[in-house]
Amino acid sequence: MAALDEAQVRNLLTQHDWVRRTTDIPLFFGDTAKDGISATQLIKRIERAARVANWNDDQTKCDQFFLSLRGEADKWAKGVEEKPGFDVNNWNDVKKSFLDAFASKYT
Repeated sequence: MAALDEAQVRNLLTQHDWVRRTTDIPLFFGDTAKDGISATQLIKRIERAARVANWNDDQTKCDQFFLSLRGEADKWAKGVEEKPGFDVNNWNDVKKSFLDAFASKYT
């Protein structure tokens, strides 16, 4: 395998930094006093980050999403994880359940 030259390394590091910054997901508490983003905006942010970072599988989207939850939203997540038959790695199901629980609180 050929060694990378300095310009290639710099380019790879710049690309990596760009992906890292553009996929930074804000925390979501499920509390309007603490949240700087709505539930719908969080879902859109996850989906955009998935496109940028090439998260091509539902499990990665769900993992990134669940890692952003705190407070009441984290309690909701624990509830769906324990719900019989609920697949916490199915992005469409997770997204629908989350929006059903939190999107109406912001309208």
